[in-house]
Amino acid sequence: MFGRASATSCHIFYFVVEFLDEKLAEFLFFDADRIIKNLDRYCAAIAAKATGSIEGVWGFIDGTVRPICRPSKGQQAMHNGHKRVHAMKFQTVVTPDGIISHLFGPVDGRRHDLFILNQSGLKTQLEINPSFHNKLIYGDPAYGCTNVFCCPYKGCRVNAPQMELNKDMSAVRVSVEWSYGEITKYYSFPDYKRHQRVATTPTATLDKLGVFFTNCVTIARGGSNNSKYFSCKPPTFDEYLASYA
Repeated sequence: MFGRASATSCHIFYFVVEFLDEKLAEFLFFDADRIIKNLDRYCAAIAAKATGSIEGVWGFIDGTVRPICRPSKGQQAMHNGHKRVHAMKFQTVVTPDGIISHLFGPVDGRRHDLFILNQSGLKTQLEINPSFHNKLIYGDPAYGCTNVFCCPYKGCRVNAPQMELNKDMSAVRVSVEWSYGEITKYYSFPDYKRHQRVATTPTATLDKLGVFFTNCVTIARGGSNNSKYFSCKPPTFDEYLASYA
């Protein structure tokens, strides 16, 4: 192809992949400037979709499991007991405009979501920024309820209004799963477990770039299932890449 040996093309491809990963790491972790400008819009979009929702929710957090080939070393660390596969885990926050606005990972597949949250430092970053005070990210019970995170009511004393609120928030939180589906829809490589050889292939890097390019597809197409569900338009390319530039 292009008058070059396949091995040369492969080297060029992986050089570009690693170059982009290095340049985009901080940008993909948390683009605070863009998010702050849209916080009120995000909160309004979620509140409009979930009647009686928790006030101030602007995004949804979750961990995703990416299956890999059984590694020759460290098998126990990479094994995810819940999914019963060897895997890497990533943490993401999805906003109503369909953009995956936070990405952290990879982490060993055996790790709990709360461990990943503590490792990421996301909670600290939100707490030290006044713009995120009284604003919340919604997640499953593993993330608990703090000044920047909230979760469903639980326990034997949950009353009827609280159960209804849990139901409404659960319905909108499913949008996180849609975003994961978008990634494998456009970039199927992460779904090919046999090719996910952590010792020979930069699988985590390719997963992270899949997130970036999925965001780009969402912008180029003027939206995704998420943004249409919440009636919340994604940013333009200029807005999305402003802090990177």
